[in-house]
Amino acid sequence: MKYRDFSQHFNEARTNASLKQLHAAFNQINSTLRQLSAEQKAQFTYLQTVLKLIDTGILSYNAEGQVEWVNGAFNQTLQLPYLYNPVQHSGIAKALRGALQTIMQLEPSASAVVKPTVEKRTMQQLLSATSFRLHGHSFALIAFKSVSHSLDEIEAWQKLLRVMTHEITNSVARIASLADMLGHHV
Repeated sequence: MKYRDFSQHFNEARTNASLKQLHAAFNQINSTLRQLSAEQKAQFTYLQTVLKLIDTGILSYNAEGQVEWVNGAFNQTLQLPYLYNPVQHSGIAKALRGALQTIMQLEPSASAVVKPTVEKRTMQQLLSATSFRLHGHSFALIAFKSVSHSLDEIEAWQKLLRVMTHEITNSVARIASLADMLGHHV
C-alpha cells in the first residue's frame, strides 16, 4: 500500500489454513484499491477532456503564482504557446501583461472585464475567479470568457433600432405634417 502497488496477488490455495483468510482479505483489498484507482483515473481523464473542449479559457495557479493548469482555449485566446508564471512572462505585450496582472489580483468570487490586445486586436474578456484548497495547498481558478462577440451583437441590435427609429420618425413626421396641413385647410 505504501508504494501503491496493487498488482500483488496472494495465493490462497498454497498457504497454510491460518493465513488463508488473511490472503483472501489482502486480495480483496488489492482488488478494491485497483478498481478505485481505475475509476479515479477515468474521472480525471473525463474532466480533462471536458475542460479541453469548452471555449471558456481556464487558468489555475497556486499561491506563489505558478500556473498549475491551463486549457487550450486560454492559450488560444491569448495566442500563448505556454504559460508558467503569467506576471513574469517575458513574451507578453504591455497591455496583455496588465490584463494578466488583473487576473492574478482578482479576488475569489469576483469578476472583472479586461481588454487585452493580442496581435493588434483588442478584445473584451469577462474574468470570474474562485479559490480552493487541495491537499493543504491554496489554488485559484480563473474563467476567461470572451464578451466581445456578445457586445458586437448588442451593438448591431442598437444600430438596427436607431435606423428603425429614424425611419419610423420620418414616416410619422410626414403623416403629422400632412394631417396638420389638412387641419388648416378644413
